Amino acid sequence: MRLLNLALLLSISIVQAQTSARSNLSCGYLTGKVFCFFGFRYTGTTEHTLDNTINVLDLTNATGKTSANLEAAWKPVSSITNNVDIAPRQNPQATEMGDGRRMFFNGGFSPTSKLADQTIIYDAQKNEWSKYTPYTEEPYGVRQIYYGSALPVPGKGIALYGGFEVYINTSWTTPSTSVTSFNFPDNMTRTIGFTQVAFFNENNGDKAWTVPLSLTTWAPWFPNRQKSVFDSLNNQILFIGGEAFNNDPVAYKTVAERRPLSMAWAFSTQNASWSTFTLVGQVPSGTRLYHSLDLAPKTKKDVIMFGGETDGGRVADDYCYVLSLETREWKSVTINAPITTPLSRTEHSTVITNNETMLVVWGLDSNRAGLNSVLILNISDPYAITLSDKYFDPNSVTQTSTDSTSIGNTNNPKDDNHSPDGLSMGAIGGIAAACVVFAIVGAASYYVFYRKKHRKNQGHDSKPYSPDDQDIAPIEVDWDHLEGKYFEVSPESLVKQTAKASDLVSTTDMRSSDLQAPNATDPPLIKPDISDNVTLVHVSSSPTVMKPDIR
Repeated sequence: MRLLNLALLLSISIVQAQTSARSNLSCGYLTGKVFCFFGFRYTGTTEHTLDNTINVLDLTNATGKTSANLEAAWKPVSSITNNVDIAPRQNPQATEMGDGRRMFFNGGFSPTSKLADQTIIYDAQKNEWSKYTPYTEEPYGVRQIYYGSALPVPGKGIALYGGFEVYINTSWTTPSTSVTSFNFPDNMTRTIGFTQVAFFNENNGDKAWTVPLSLTTWAPWFPNRQKSVFDSLNNQILFIGGEAFNNDPVAYKTVAERRPLSMAWAFSTQNASWSTFTLVGQVPSGTRLYHSLDLAPKTKKDVIMFGGETDGGRVADDYCYVLSLETREWKSVTINAPITTPLSRTEHSTVITNNETMLVVWGLDSNRAGLNSVLILNISDPYAITLSDKYFDPNSVTQTSTDSTSIGNTNNPKDDNHSPDGLSMGAIGGIAAACVVFAIVGAASYYVFYRKKHRKNQGHDSKPYSPDDQDIAPIEVDWDHLEGKYFEVSPESLVKQTAKASDLVSTTDMRSSDLQAPNATDPPLIKPDISDNVTLVHVSSSPTVMKPDIR
């Protein structure tokens, strides 16, 4: 029975070692793998902590794997930091760089101190970090911004816009009736991020940052939490969803206004001009924060909006819409799925892996519980999206050695992440664990059978059974061989390698559906990721702003 109990305990431990739920991550498809950075790791249904673990899902040999297989295949990995500060950060401006191997990050909310390195890039091919010049506005200095949007624009670089600023310089200003009205009471944070679209281009050296429109140009609004997509048909960046603070000198307000999904804001990359236009068709109900926006790769003229939360902080039930860039018309898309599949989600990440597939990973469900599930969506026809049972890569080929560069132990960056036969390290680990459980259960079953038979035949011999009496052949395992084939890195150890303990803040979700609606008076203090309503309320003659905090 002891062996049976041991086998059962081991099998339970393996089942419980599933990937933790996460939300608010920045994810990208690099070198045939999905890389996810920063965000929150859930230690309970809603309890979570800010994290900086790199989580990787290897898709180089994933054709035929189910969503459950993919959920279990996430692996935390270490990286070569090159003395770059990769401390945990919340809601940075982040995007793939468009070269298939690098991910860009700028700013982010850091709870305890200003980030030492604000503009950083991760190279998946080399598994290493590099840092660049932070965003600076003379003569005021560096500005640490979060809640903004970022995306690559061909020939221009990375376009960033909107957001909030934290650890502000109180002397900073921008054309406005009352800039200080957008400051939080302790002057640590303000609801103004990038007032104009800024571009980051590493090829420009010391002048990596450029702003086509002068920063002295009046900005009629200060947006945040919008999503952006590049419209190559019209050479413009579209901004959809989010909210904004009105900076109009006549209708001056310091109350956040949710942006309706019947409108889109566009910035021309040709002449640096702004425009707005009306969206028609099956316009999504309410508004959206924490949604995702992706250009359908097969048509390049349709935009997929997925998930997010609507008015009052409620996770949107109408979770998928497609916008035609030609007709500017919305269409609602319903995806057939088992009732237990959480399609409605917010604070998730979407990753397009090929012309036919989009993965939806992590996030929060309609009860605001953390998710670790993976949705495999077939987007070959963006107006008839389907949920797939298994992952399929139509371009699946044997990866080159370059694509298989190690993402593992920093002490040996050249260690390959795959076995010679193509199995991932996670697969080998799972097979090895399953074999151990099978061997133990088999041995235990044989022992029970042998013991019963032995008792029948031992007659008057009352000698108690001892381990030395059993004649089960020992299981021989070449542990040296196994150790040479794979390793395991714990998320906790990775955090210790890359950040101070003070940077990791364990928190409990304080958001509530009871938070007051926009324009309400005297709302409670809120945190930077509380999407319900960011409201700046007029108190006497001068408005004040409530302080955000990490949740």
